[in-house]
Amino acid sequence: MADSNKSTAGIHYDQSTSEAYSLYRPLWTDTIVGRVMDYVGEKLPGPPTQAIDVGCGTGQFTTMLAPYFQRVIGLDPSPYQVENANKGCVPPNVTYQVGNAEKLPVPNDSADLVTAATAAHWFDMNDFYKESARILRPNGCLAVLYYDVIPDIHGSSNGDAIKRLLDEYFILLQDRNMWVEPAETNYVTHFARDVDAPFPKPFVDYTREDSLEIKKDISVAEILGYVKSWSSTGNLMKTCSDAGSILERLESSLRALWPDSHLITVTHPVWVRMARKS
Repeated sequence: MADSNKSTAGIHYDQSTSEAYSLYRPLWTDTIVGRVMDYVGEKLPGPPTQAIDVGCGTGQFTTMLAPYFQRVIGLDPSPYQVENANKGCVPPNVTYQVGNAEKLPVPNDSADLVTAATAAHWFDMNDFYKESARILRPNGCLAVLYYDVIPDIHGSSNGDAIKRLLDEYFILLQDRNMWVEPAETNYVTHFARDVDAPFPKPFVDYTREDSLEIKKDISVAEILGYVKSWSSTGNLMKTCSDAGSILERLESSLRALWPDSHLITVTHPVWVRMARKS
């Protein structure tokens, strides 16, 4: 992959999309982070000191690592994401900075954990694996996490119809190539839920956890905000003259099924892939 295309998430998250990302993305749970840390505890000979969260976005996963490490660094290629991460409640041992997955601004053999939470689809994976191996100490761990973009809908007689609307909008974005490379190609090849591809050497002791989930009661305003946090929606709004009418139709259709005052339970299935550096 040419250098000009590396960590292209930076060009797809503008201020508006990044603000929606900060407000409406699903929040990782203690159980999910605990599963990662259980794996780290099994593999490291001593207490962990430093974690690097790559493609950190606005810090949803980064901050969850803070209780377990002396220092946590969140890296993202988008200055807007880093700016919005710093606007949140930042633990004293967490810092954010602009940085690419393919050239991590971190010294050799200095990290105990590298994470990528719904981010690695943007990366040049060969370079990311090499860089992760470079900065990890021996027995340090790499964890890649994902959740389903379209959540399961519960507690509503209109659940199937709501999910169908979201699926149709997602397909429209695909048909218009709003899910740009490398994101879509990387996801389908490496990270889709039905794919199981162990990390390359020097990573060993590969494992996968598929029994986790993120569950939340949300309003129709929150699901619309979540949709607007997608980079593909940002691309649609920047490149398509009919983007406004598309989003208006989606909002109108969702509100017809989902009263403003009604909270609906949504569930994002989560899968985690982990390995250690030999």
